Amino acid sequence: MIFTPALVALFLLIWSIRLFGSVINPVALFSIGMVLPLFFAGVLDGVASNGIEIDFPVLIDSNPDTILSTAFAYILALFAFALPFALGSRQVAHLRSVPPHAMEVSEAPYLKRCLLWAGVVVVGLIGFVSYYLGAGIPIVSMVSGVLDVRDFDQALYDLPFGMMAAINTLLILLLLWVVCLFFDPQSGLRDWRRYAFIMVLFLPVLVWNGKRQLILFFLVVFFMNYWSVWSTPQSRRVLNVSPSKLAALALMVLLAIFVAVDAVRYQDGLNGGSNALIFLGYLTWPARNMMSIYENLGFQAADAMQVDGYYVLAELMPARWGGKQLAIDSGRFVYEPTSPSGYLAYWWFDGGLMFALFGVFLFGSIALIFYFKKHLSQSMNRIYLLVLWCCLTSGVYSHFISLNYFVFPMLLLLVEHVVCRAPKFGLKTSASDSDT
Repeated sequence: MIFTPALVALFLLIWSIRLFGSVINPVALFSIGMVLPLFFAGVLDGVASNGIEIDFPVLIDSNPDTILSTAFAYILALFAFALPFALGSRQVAHLRSVPPHAMEVSEAPYLKRCLLWAGVVVVGLIGFVSYYLGAGIPIVSMVSGVLDVRDFDQALYDLPFGMMAAINTLLILLLLWVVCLFFDPQSGLRDWRRYAFIMVLFLPVLVWNGKRQLILFFLVVFFMNYWSVWSTPQSRRVLNVSPSKLAALALMVLLAIFVAVDAVRYQDGLNGGSNALIFLGYLTWPARNMMSIYENLGFQAADAMQVDGYYVLAELMPARWGGKQLAIDSGRFVYEPTSPSGYLAYWWFDGGLMFALFGVFLFGSIALIFYFKKHLSQSMNRIYLLVLWCCLTSGVYSHFISLNYFVFPMLLLLVEHVVCRAPKFGLKTSASDSDT
């Protein structure tokens, strides 16, 4: 039964590819991202049941009712997300005729200015945070053994209000601009060696605080944009590396960085046995947490257990405004409190399974809106890339209701779309091409 959601995800994957004409679409990515933690947890459970010892959370201690009910919740969530797209399937199919990257003018001069100024601000803010905390650049201090990532997380509450939000938001915008700059025909970055050199220089900034999410964000967004552009014949002649080869390379880079950063984050030997399987172990925590939520709450909300709070609202607010205490309160309902639990968890805490399904339906509806808007400008396309990122990571993170990873970047990109007048897509040229 634990693999049934994977079969449903496979069905929705095939359906969405036929609907969108590409695997890079919200339904496919949400389906894959939602079931991956549960799938790998089931695989590791099978390995453990055969007597092979593993140091990761497995489902071997969960009763059949917990596994069945959690799998049922995942299946309902998959259909709830796909429902808005099924209702708007005619409009989705019609929009397939519009090419995703037919621009009237080059965006390169604008993007280079954005990267210059935002880069200066980000480096300045990181320098200020490092000086303010008195431990030097965090990742350097972790490598040298004088700082632990848990101590750093606690020290963040001593920073001036909004400092980390500003850094994370600007870094996400920087990465989106860098990705779009690569695909601009006049950027001069189509040379892989030049682009790789730039990203190697940029890498320390992405892991400056011992976190790995921005590396994952860059690799995912770059690959999704690459696949979309590579699918057009005129771009395929320039981008001569197939998406499958690029995906394999991106996965190797991710695993290498993930393991390397994991090895220096803790100074007490907690992850002394860090290896490539640590990534799979990291994926299984959210699934185990969701099973723990069902074991403690059933299909009810957290207030049924005398824990009041608005968890979704708290996730949309700074941690100092009550979010930290709610995280402590909800920690007794999950298997591993220090691990994320995925997109469903906060909605489940607030209103049980039905409210969680509403949250997924809302996510799907907003994703559909930005799918329709992505052709208006490069700014709207960058928001769409953000939405796709949230879809793919929905099984692990709750980025769609995160200030730093979605809300703030989305609002700034909307400002960019309205005020900065980023170059618009040329829809007339696409219509003439279709006539020929």
